[in-house]
Amino acid sequence: MRMGMMNGIRWHVSIMMMGLAAALCHGKEPEAVERSFRDMDHDGVPEFVLSNRYVCAEIFSGKPPEKGDGKPEGKKGKEKEKTEPVPEKYGNRFNWGGWIYNLTWRPGERTWLANTTDYGEVWHGIPEEFEEEVRMAELEPGTFAVMLPGIGTGVGSGPNIRRTVDHVVHAPWTVKEECRDAGDLAWRVVPLSAGDKPRKATGAWRLTFSQRIDTPYGYGCEYIKEITLAADEAVLRTRRRLTNTGTRPFHTTWFTHGFWKPTGKGPLNRDGWFTLPLRAPNRSGLSPSRVDTECCRLHALPPTAHYWGGIDKELLAEPWDAIGHSPSGDIILNEFDGSLDFWRVWTHAETFSCEPFMGIGLEPGESREWLEARCFGTEMTGVKGRGRDGMLNWRKAGQNLAIHFLPYKSLEGVQLKVDMATLAGETLLSRQFPGLSASPEQPTHVTVPLPAGTAEPCRISVEAVDASNHVLAAVHREELLQDLPRTAWLGDADGAVALLVADYQRDTITKAPVMDIQLTLWQAYLADCGFTVTLLHPQETWADNALEKAALVVWTSGRLSAMNLFHVRQGVHRGVGLLLAGFHDQQELDDNDLFPAADGGERMVLSEAAPREATMDFQDQGSRLYQLKPTEEGALHPALQGLPWYPESLCNVGQLQRLQPKEEAQVLLMGVPGSAIADGEAYPMLCSRNYGQGRVLQLACPVGWGMPSCACHWGRLAEYHRKFFVQMALWCIGKE
Repeated sequence: MRMGMMNGIRWHVSIMMMGLAAALCHGKEPEAVERSFRDMDHDGVPEFVLSNRYVCAEIFSGKPPEKGDGKPEGKKGKEKEKTEPVPEKYGNRFNWGGWIYNLTWRPGERTWLANTTDYGEVWHGIPEEFEEEVRMAELEPGTFAVMLPGIGTGVGSGPNIRRTVDHVVHAPWTVKEECRDAGDLAWRVVPLSAGDKPRKATGAWRLTFSQRIDTPYGYGCEYIKEITLAADEAVLRTRRRLTNTGTRPFHTTWFTHGFWKPTGKGPLNRDGWFTLPLRAPNRSGLSPSRVDTECCRLHALPPTAHYWGGIDKELLAEPWDAIGHSPSGDIILNEFDGSLDFWRVWTHAETFSCEPFMGIGLEPGESREWLEARCFGTEMTGVKGRGRDGMLNWRKAGQNLAIHFLPYKSLEGVQLKVDMATLAGETLLSRQFPGLSASPEQPTHVTVPLPAGTAEPCRISVEAVDASNHVLAAVHREELLQDLPRTAWLGDADGAVALLVADYQRDTITKAPVMDIQLTLWQAYLADCGFTVTLLHPQETWADNALEKAALVVWTSGRLSAMNLFHVRQGVHRGVGLLLAGFHDQQELDDNDLFPAADGGERMVLSEAAPREATMDFQDQGSRLYQLKPTEEGALHPALQGLPWYPESLCNVGQLQRLQPKEEAQVLLMGVPGSAIADGEAYPMLCSRNYGQGRVLQLACPVGWGMPSCACHWGRLAEYHRKFFVQMALWCIGKE
């Protein structure tokens, strides 16, 4: 609590100093922040709009809707009267007061969030919730009275109450408006009698949303959320405080959803990127300064959402994420003032979400306070790190290092300090660039010639300081500089034909294949690296020439008919690549000489149940799963290069098939058990062999890792997972 108070003091002093600086700016019209109102969701209630010349934030007030039923329209195929869809203002999940509806970078008019309704899913802005309900009393076996911080109280049952809670009694929200002009030392309250006309302030505007829940069970809480926009800063700041006002302790989980969409109208595409700074696990023995901020491209994988899983706390290097738009360079960075417990990431055809989770345990009278900042700018291709007043990025450009500093307000007299050294401490360069100007609209850029020796890992330090030598942003990293991202393909299939063999179901009416996660991932990954994909069923009759033009067969599931097996064996023998992934029955493994490995026992389910959605069950999931670790042969294999394996990174395989490698096979990867797996034995996960002129790889799990419900995750948006399967496919056709 003491640390929270200190952070709050610094925060308010910073706001005050910004106002004073604006007041002292002679010969220039002072910056201003405007508060206005607009009914964004057309429910009859005007909502708040805060804006300055950089940022426009649309924020729901917490008032109940005046029209519509407050629920999304039904899914296709259901007979339900269509009502005007409005966000679930009084549902059982999202905290309505202070819900951000949209954020706009005004210089580029880029809106960052999806706002649409898609067959029962309401995607509006950045909802937040205290997902892990507080169970107050068992009303009958398996049914509980629950407190829902940010909402009210309700009744729910089962292990995941979120999906069953009803009888919700909503606690009301109250809102207080305050503003301050440049040079003011104190906030002044804007009275309700001021009306709904637009108002301006030359310092800052603050909205405070408050809710209190009292119950007869001894549980209670107060939730306060302050949202502040300064007149001259491209940052929207939010301070939150949850207090236990009852007589009994409770625990909950807080997180935000963020329906992000940086690419405007239409489906997600590769113009958008996302990064979350990851580090090597402590147990790996690698330097803690090795932070991975690789930008991974967004990718829509219709027809459904894909949950890439939770990212363990030990992998999180710093509490921030960044989202960007490549053609424009527009960027938004979301940061917290303290540590988070884990992240969860998912994608959809229309939007994606990077969800920060925080576990909160409070004794009676205790409070938890945390700050969040959403920082805007442009002309950035990525971000290595940030400070209180800006963000930094660098990239290798030929034989130069291009460095970018983006401040959150207009500055003169900025100095960039750049230092590079070998891992042994030998100085490679030390440069200073004084007298620079920079703003959120025009970051400063400098170029440094790279000295000899920077092909090896080195230490890089970049600092931006203002005219008073105050540090605006500083990043210190241990890196291996590269021209291309680590997640770039090592080759391209150049339109080569890949036959995807899968035991899929067909739609009863259209007869089209039903796309599950396995088919979706395979088709997307193969198409990404340039394959032309043809989907085949293992038992249906193939054309006699099906293998003549094929370069690769990907056999994922189902027993091949005798004729189809004959075609595949002939094709591989003359040079067609074969990639086996998924589960195959024992007889098929033992009798088929195409397989590098035979059956070694039953399939092993490693995680009996998925984590309860959006709860602390996601913590330390790696201990319940298998990790991939190269053998001595595998460490040198082209298909495995450029990927962070265990213990540098957690792959989290959820289900595997025990394999017995055949005599002619090479074992490239082993499945190393997590600490919570009772078996404790490592198993072969990837085997290779040559068959005639063809190359064969056999993976002991499906493309979706076999995880129940939460699918696969490796990286941030599965960039390493994607690269792994792409590189295996390219190696099988001789492209390394």
